[in-house]
Amino acid sequence: MLGYIAFAAVLMIALAAWLSRKRHMRPHSVAEASGPKITISPTLGRFLEALNSENSIDAPNYVKSLSLLKSESKSVIDEADRLLVELPEELFMLRHSIVLSVAALRNPDALDFLSKVALNPQPLPPKERPNGAGAESPELERAIQGTLISLDAIDGIEALALDGQSAAIEVLVRAAQVESNTIRAAAITALGARAEWTQYHQRALSALPLELDHLGKLHRADVSRITQIRDPRAHLAGSERQSPPAPSLPEDQGSESTRRTFETRGAPQIGRR
Repeated sequence: MLGYIAFAAVLMIALAAWLSRKRHMRPHSVAEASGPKITISPTLGRFLEALNSENSIDAPNYVKSLSLLKSESKSVIDEADRLLVELPEELFMLRHSIVLSVAALRNPDALDFLSKVALNPQPLPPKERPNGAGAESPELERAIQGTLISLDAIDGIEALALDGQSAAIEVLVRAAQVESNTIRAAAITALGARAEWTQYHQRALSALPLELDHLGKLHRADVSRITQIRDPRAHLAGSERQSPPAPSLPEDQGSESTRRTFETRGAPQIGRR
């Protein structure tokens, strides 16, 4: 249990650092990456724009740009491979979007590329935080970014596995053995989400070091089925119980479901179905 809590704490710290980075980071456009040394093809560029402006995979612009992307799958995969080498690390959002683009192809030929990204998160997260490194240190930020991009690849690999690619399932098993516990957790959770993958899930668990066996307890859950705490003050101690109550939300009054009531801009969900 303590191991799971520690793992969850690490994830929360990583997410907080990434969100902080995102707040202070200027968006990077396709045009910004274009130059004498770094070029992006019109097909990939159009999809990148759709990916970061549409909210749904059913949006006409997204559907059309994805269709064009798939018609040039081979060249897109080759281009993505080149760009991840050429693009400077500070263009994180662009690198992130490129991996999402390859994942969106759902093409078996993309497995080698996605595997390379998933199994070799660069740079690897440090085992220990550098001395004096705070939540927004460059070293920690680079580690978080490398992990997030690898998670993009894990989603793409899982999508291929769901499409019946047995080789993709084997990659998920291998991903459960990388140095990053975040990647391990994502791969193990993916394998545990399908009853027909039980044997692969067990193989991944059997390869875990003893101190990481708590990762095997992770599983996906429908957020609507998770117990909601109506009054967190009931779980506080001493004078903290007298804290002001949480603001009343529409769903507390039975007038609204727990669905999102606001529009979120950004990439649509393109991985698991």
